[in-house]
Formats: sequence, structure tokens, C-alpha cells
Amino acid sequence: MTSTARSHYQTLGVAPDASPDEVRRAYRQLAQKFHPDRNAGKASAQDSMARVNGAYDVLGDAQKRGEYDQALAQAAHRKHQTWARAASLVPPLTRGSWTLVFSISALSIATFGFAALYTAATPRPVIVVPARAAQTAPPATADTASAAPMPPAPAIEPWKEPPPSQRTSFAATDPVTRLVRDGVKPQP
Repeated sequence: MTSTARSHYQTLGVAPDASPDEVRRAYRQLAQKFHPDRNAGKASAQDSMARVNGAYDVLGDAQKRGEYDQALAQAAHRKHQTWARAASLVPPLTRGSWTLVFSISALSIATFGFAALYTAATPRPVIVVPARAAQTAPPATADTASAAPMPPAPAIEPWKEPPPSQRTSFAATDPVTRLVRDGVKPQP
């Protein structure tokens, strides 16, 4: 059955085991409420009245109501079979499986909770820049805030060759030459 055919009882607002008198009484109340003479020009009232008339047409006749109830029961049975088939594909969870699922969920929630608390409790560094200094100098960072200002670097002079009198001979300072001179190492 379609979803509109399944809702005849809901449309009239009666239970599936309602007597014919209860169905007739509910129909009359709704017909007075949604009658086109009382709701002139309202399309929603006309749609509602059409649904109420359709529901009473089925539920007011005993034969049509029996066929309708049988179709509802078959549809419910098919739905139950579909759910039963789907449930048979999922393996049942044992007590140990549920314990594992619960433990992992609890651990995950606790981890995220502690991470959120730690993030909220961790102080953030605050850099205070005076208004006058902010206009002339770049903001101070944690590295430069505590350091004293450095004096300007001295000018670097170009390299000059030392005069010949200050030059020392390579042989006098060479360690291998010294070892050969002292006789520790034979001359090559």
C-alpha cells in the first residue's frame, strides 16, 4: 500500500479497531470543519476535505475496510520481513563486544574532554605594546622583549696584507717541518 492509503485511520483520527459509529462521527466532525462553504477560497481546506472523503469512502464501507485492513497487514508483514532480513545480516553483539564498544567510547570522550580542558586552561602569551612604541617600532616578541638594545656594530675595515717584517716563515711554524728539524721524523 502507498503511504496515503495507510493513513486513512490517521486522517479521520480514529483507532484501527474503531466501530462504524465512531468512524461516522469522526467523519462528520471533520466534514463540518473542512466543508467548502465554511472555508471559501482556502485550497488547504479543500485538500483536507478531499482526504477526509477518501478515507471515509474506504472506512465507511465494511467490505472496502476489510480489504484495506488486509492490505495494511500485508504491508506491515513485508516491512517486518525486510527488517528481520536486515537484522540477520548484522552479527549479534555479545557482552564482551558491548563492553569493548562502551570502553572505547568512554575513553574517546574522556580524551576529548581532557584535551578541551587543557586547551582552555593553558595561558596564552600576552604581548603588550605601548601606544607610542607601536607607531615607531615593530612589536616586541618574546625573544627581543627581555634583551637590552644592542649598540651599533663597528665598521668593518677591508683586509690588508701585513708588512714583510711581521711575516713569519712557513717553515718556522709548520708542525711537520718542526718534527723533521728536531729529528723525530725522517726527511722524505
